[in-house]
Amino acid sequence: MSVERAPAVAGTFYPGNGGELRSAVEGFLTKARIRAKRDGATGHPKALIVLHAGYVYIGAVAASAYARLAACPDAIERAESMVASFSQPPRINPITANLRIAPLFPVTL
Repeated sequence: MSVERAPAVAGTFYPGNGGELRSAVEGFLTKARIRAKRDGATGHPKALIVLHAGYVYIGAVAASAYARLAACPDAIERAESMVASFSQPPRINPITANLRIAPLFPVTL
């Protein structure tokens, strides 16, 4: 059975329009790559913890982490996601839908 979850805060903490969101993400990543090159960032991260608090608050920091991963795609062995809900009490498994509808594209879980 397919359970779909629509974005709860699209247009609030990040753009609700796919084109605007793509542009914002690409901007964050471009600036992160420029900073990494300028600062001489090298090596592959062993692990990353990337916060999620809305693009206006944490977009540049998250982009810095993801830009480091993009530079070494063959080094990635495993990816895990811990998702918190800001509108519901914490649960053991917060992912209850198997298809999240995101402004850029659907995400199948």
